[in-house]
Amino acid sequence: MSKPTLLLLNPIYWYKSVKLTSLGLLSCGGMVRDDCDLVHFDGNVGGFSTKNFIHQLQEKPDIIAIACQYTNRVVNVLEMCKTIKDEWPDVPIICGGTHASLDADFLIKTELIDAVTIGESEWSFQELVHGYLGKHDRPVDEIPGLAVLKDGEPYRTPTRPQEEDLDKLPIPAWEVVRNADYMDNSPFGTMTMIETSRGCAFGCTFCSPALLFKRTWRKKSPERVALEFRMAEERGAEFTWLAELDPCHDPQHIREFCSALVEQGNTIRWFSQQRADQITAHPDLAPLMYAAGCRVANVGYEAMSIRTLRSFN
Repeated sequence: MSKPTLLLLNPIYWYKSVKLTSLGLLSCGGMVRDDCDLVHFDGNVGGFSTKNFIHQLQEKPDIIAIACQYTNRVVNVLEMCKTIKDEWPDVPIICGGTHASLDADFLIKTELIDAVTIGESEWSFQELVHGYLGKHDRPVDEIPGLAVLKDGEPYRTPTRPQEEDLDKLPIPAWEVVRNADYMDNSPFGTMTMIETSRGCAFGCTFCSPALLFKRTWRKKSPERVALEFRMAEERGAEFTWLAELDPCHDPQHIREFCSALVEQGNTIRWFSQQRADQITAHPDLAPLMYAAGCRVANVGYEAMSIRTLRSFN
């Protein structure tokens, strides 16, 4: 007996210099890979529009998950959801990502999206999908970490605690992505994404993660990081973005996973973002990061003085 089909849909966007799918979408897919046949579709591969993309799908899915990470993509996300609902009104659509989390009520009001996962999505996504599949009878409006429509109005369910041990989350579902679609997809060659930590302990008022992660920071083990690098290497990646906010928050974290990468002979080059004071306070980090493959470091200069910077927090 075949399993239900879950479509992982990366929306069309207009920023084309680097073509990447959604890591969060694949992370959520990994949570239910044993329950569903996963299908990945990237609207940016092939020059599709928000209307004709649906004709490229080979069959009607049972559930659709769509990423809405950035504000400049929300119009396309909603247009694609309308196309889906016009064609398949009975197929539930789940939306998640930074913008979706911070603007969940608006998205739910459109009635084009059935549920928004708020903040860290994996466990909420898994429980929601299991509900759609009939694996439990818990009402959707009682599943923590969601926004749904209830009595005609947006309703937020109780907040779900964040996962403290990121190693408990499965490997993202890269196995459903066509590697050929992303060959030479950046100025750095074939590029992918890997997460070694999650969140940020700082509370800058101009930065959305302060709202999403509640000033928390968590990490993956060096063994898990090394495994994800090795798997990326096996699928042909040459360069990776560390898709996180503050990998240098804990200098020992950098030391441990960089040492693990050096030990396994990592060949993937990578770039990350970090604070200038984290690097200058620990002069041993930069040479070790370079030895482990780091070639680009994005350093934020938010202000020209400490006094001004403090006023942001």
